[in-house]
Amino acid sequence: MQNIRKIVIPVHLISRKCATSPEILDQIKDRGQFRKNKVNNVQFCKELFGFTHNKATKYAIKYPEFQTLDPDEAKKSFDILKSLNIPTEDIINVPAILTNHPTSLLNRSQILFECGFTSVQMLHLHKYLVIVRRTIDDLKLYKFIEPDTDVGKSILNSFQLEASKVEINSKHSIEFARKLALNEYLKRVLNFNDKQVDGFWFSYNRVKHRSAKSIIEMIKIVKEELGFTNERIRSNSFLLYGDPEYLKEILKKFPRIGGMSIIELLNKRPKICMVSPDAIAKTLSILEKFNIQDKSLLLCPDVLTLGPQTVENRLRDLTSLKEFNGLLDHPRVLKLVLYQIKAKARLQYLQQLKFKCASLHILSSANTAFEKYTREGADKTKGNDIVAFIAHNFKKTEDEIREIVNRHPNWTCVPIQVMKSNFNFLTSEGFTTEDIFHHVFLIAYPTSRIEEKLEFVRNDRKCQRATRRQQLSLILYFIELDFHFTGDGVWTDYEVYHGAPVDVTDNASNLLSIDLVKFGQKEIDDVYPTRSYQRSYKQWDDDEDTLTNLK
Repeated sequence: MQNIRKIVIPVHLISRKCATSPEILDQIKDRGQFRKNKVNNVQFCKELFGFTHNKATKYAIKYPEFQTLDPDEAKKSFDILKSLNIPTEDIINVPAILTNHPTSLLNRSQILFECGFTSVQMLHLHKYLVIVRRTIDDLKLYKFIEPDTDVGKSILNSFQLEASKVEINSKHSIEFARKLALNEYLKRVLNFNDKQVDGFWFSYNRVKHRSAKSIIEMIKIVKEELGFTNERIRSNSFLLYGDPEYLKEILKKFPRIGGMSIIELLNKRPKICMVSPDAIAKTLSILEKFNIQDKSLLLCPDVLTLGPQTVENRLRDLTSLKEFNGLLDHPRVLKLVLYQIKAKARLQYLQQLKFKCASLHILSSANTAFEKYTREGADKTKGNDIVAFIAHNFKKTEDEIREIVNRHPNWTCVPIQVMKSNFNFLTSEGFTTEDIFHHVFLIAYPTSRIEEKLEFVRNDRKCQRATRRQQLSLILYFIELDFHFTGDGVWTDYEVYHGAPVDVTDNASNLLSIDLVKFGQKEIDDVYPTRSYQRSYKQWDDDEDTLTNLK
């Protein structure tokens, strides 16, 4: 009898929902993933708590928190808890506490001390969000705070507001009392007005979970080390939520990034102050692995604010999509990493409109620029993108390349991926980079035509003695011969440039319903007026502007 594998689903996973529902299947998959991480989790429990192997295995299975735990961060959180004299047994009983970020635990414990707590226990940290919303009277009643402690004075002192007139009474919660003190601090130290304070809390409400010590130290560093003025700090108020220890380590560990002084870089992009030094180190390593040059990083330093894994995944996507692959050597390629979700949505939209030339500038540009590009219907690649691609592959200056390619009337009407495909094809056929550069226009023509003419030249008896460079000259000659040397040979057929008849309004309606489209949702008739982009050959010849360009 043939063996039959049985899948046993635990009873607690079975509910009124079908056992094969997505929710149940996801839980089963999670268990499969846990088996992959089981050894690491068990080893982590053994090292952290001193468990035996059997006890660590049972513990790791019992608490699902360990499936997604970052061992490095959990170890830092454990060390912080031990520094607060919290027994290991308490941590073992509440393992969920280790899922909190170390910085969060540190700030929460500091806030409790600043509010008059004489010691911080596991219960205080585990129920922190509940405790800070309780009134001062309640906390004294529960004996979390000594009855004779002046909590209001303690909070004001933590913000260095000893002479402040802010009134904090026992009916206030700790959270509200700290907010009053922080408002006074912002007005006194950074010259916030009432309107700016309201705007600050609207945008950065999470700062209430930052200790006074952290906020004061962060302001001191950005003023003394980075030279920020009060006005600059007000316009970048998110800095108050930053971790001063992160910023100190960044200044120490990375004196220069991409050839630029770290002080200059942080002044240029203050958001990098919020990133952990470990994340910056990993991101720089990933960029190096993908051969991203320092020049590209300096043109788009905001990529450092993304998570390292996000950067790596997006760079891999760039290599897998042919429309993006040709832009990997572009100096501004990191803009596609930073705005990849928007770029993918725009690329999909342009493909629906039968556009072939999706340049990096258009995919990552502002909404107004993208709308203008689609309204005009000019399917062209940005000249800078083409020049940058050719200059990189042929090791020439951009000025030199631009002077040459400007001679061809249709050089901007070719997608980058076509040029890259042709360049790779010609090099694979044994042509040197220097040979190809002498016929650089050839990479703008359809690959099928190049292959056809190459085969013809190699098989023709009269061309047998031609050198490789002469073969390229003949290929270019025979391609353009079919088009009377007008430059129109760059198109596979004449309608590729003008576009096949497209119902622009219907396409816009379908694609604008997608949440990922970032270029702005307006009334379709306003953004894409109902008209045809199809133009006859005669209309094209009669176009005065085009004739001027051709001359």
